[in-house]
Formats: sequence, structure tokens, C-alpha cells
Amino acid sequence: MSGINQTRLTLHQKFLRHINARRGPLQPPFELGYRQIFIIPSWFGIGFAILILLMTLAALNYNNNLALILSYLLLAIYLLVSSLGYRNLRGIKVFPAISEGVFAGETAIFKIRIESTAMQRFALECWQDECCDQVSINPDKDATLVIRKTTTKRGQLSLGPWKLQSFWPFGFYRAWSWIMPADKCLVYPSPADNPPPLPRAGKLHSLSSKQQRGEEDELNGLREYVGGDPLNRIAWRSSARADHLITRENESQQGDQVVLSWESLDGQSTESRLSILTTWALQAEQLNFEWSLKLPEIELSHGKGPEHLHQALAQLALFNE
Repeated sequence: MSGINQTRLTLHQKFLRHINARRGPLQPPFELGYRQIFIIPSWFGIGFAILILLMTLAALNYNNNLALILSYLLLAIYLLVSSLGYRNLRGIKVFPAISEGVFAGETAIFKIRIESTAMQRFALECWQDECCDQVSINPDKDATLVIRKTTTKRGQLSLGPWKLQSFWPFGFYRAWSWIMPADKCLVYPSPADNPPPLPRAGKLHSLSSKQQRGEEDELNGLREYVGGDPLNRIAWRSSARADHLITRENESQQGDQVVLSWESLDGQSTESRLSILTTWALQAEQLNFEWSLKLPEIELSHGKGPEHLHQALAQLALFNE
């Protein structure tokens, strides 16, 4: 980072700390008040003000009353617009951002809900770095602003300060408010490109390939439905009698228990191990196996399903943090 950019970043951070201390907390959820809103003329507005000044001077020089009245009329409109721009932001409710976990290298998406209960709002923009989104809000409705951030490493990615602004109406003024949320997105380790084969345990390995092919569809029992079980394995008649969903099991399914162990990857770096374990977890979930995860001082018991996968990926993402 160049010296000029570093100086700008330092000044910007000092400015944000100053307004956070002097104008109250800017962490959602909250409602924008007059102490949190700034408004200044835009470059277009400055040019328009210069034009009004030149028209006024010309009207006075040539003693042209009609031109002078027009200048005063434009000046009145120019000053009135500042009030409209300010009112376009005041009273907006800003809620915490919502984000879903992503893998390192993907784009994290933060969805920010804003709401207006008093009046219609026009051309509201959220701005952060080079990311910008724009919406308008009807009375008693809400809208969603989206901020996208590129991820580079695992862990928790902070949304960081962002700006809610508007140039409405006419673009003469820029009204804005800085929002400083504590929202974060969970970034999982990136899956390994060429991982070792998925480790398996249980009855599946005791079966010969012929037995596996011949007994794949042989039913061995029934169990209660678990989220993520394929629909073609649901025993509908038994479910109707029991008044809850029941899943058919075959022998190979009962034996497919996978242990994803940190110790089985000796010789790999920490990040490589995490990437391989991430890939194994995705493969085990895709194959509908029951699997467990063993990390140093952390152990996740056998299970399957989206919630089980999320818990495992979260442990991998926050490992040693």
C-alpha cells in the first residue's frame, strides 16, 4: 500500500471513530436520526450554485429583473432540495446483515435489510470500497441491500464500515451516514484439489464386491427419518402406521461410518489438513454416510445432514483462532 493510500486510510479510520464517539453508536439495529446524517453539495450541486451566482451577477449588471427573479427562484429550489435529501435518509431503520458461510476464494454476500415506516425513500445506495447497490423503499415496506466481499482465507470475515447515501433529488446534494456493524461471515477452508481417498470404516469393508453388488438393495431394517435421507428410502406404509417418517436401511448403509481424523494426515501442513478434511466432509455428506470429525481437543460425533456438515465446517474454519 502506498504512503498516500495509507494516510487516507488512517484519516478515514480516525474520522469514523470520531463520529462514532460524538454522534452515538452506529451499529445495527438502529434508526437513523439527525445526529448520524451528513449532507454536502455534490460536484454537480457546486457547479449549479456557481451557475446561479453567475446568472445573478449578470442580471444585476444588465438590470434585468426577469433574469434576477429566475436566479432567486433557482436559488430557492437549490436550498429546498437539501432538506428533501436529508429527509430521504432520516428515520430509516437499518438491521444487522445476514450472510451464509462460503469457502475461501469465493465471494461472501452480506444482505442488509432496511425499512421505512413513514414515507417513500428513493435511490438509497450502500457503498463500500468499489461495491455499490441501490434500492428504493415504499412506506411500511422493507428492502435488501447487498454487499459482496472477496474472501482469501478461512475464518471470520468482518463486514466492516459501510455507507448509506443518496443523491436524491436532482443530485445537487449528497446525504450519507456511516454504518459500523459487527456482522461477520464464516469462511470455510477451501476444498483440496487432489485429496487422498475418503477413509471408511464399518461393515462396508468386510463385504466383497460381489456381496456389495448383490445385497445393495436388500433391506436390513427400519429407522426414524433423519434430515438428508433420500426420499426413495422412505417407507411410506410404515410411516403412515407410525405417524412419523421412517427410512429403510440396507446392510451397506448401516456399515458406512466414516471417521475424519486429523491424526491420519501426518506430514501435511495445517492448512492442507484442513482443506483435505473439508473435502472429505463434503464427499461423506454427498454419499449419505454417517461420519465424525476428530481434531486436536475437538471431536464431533457421528452424524449426517446439513446441520452436521455446517458444524464440522465451522470447526474447521475456526481452528486455532
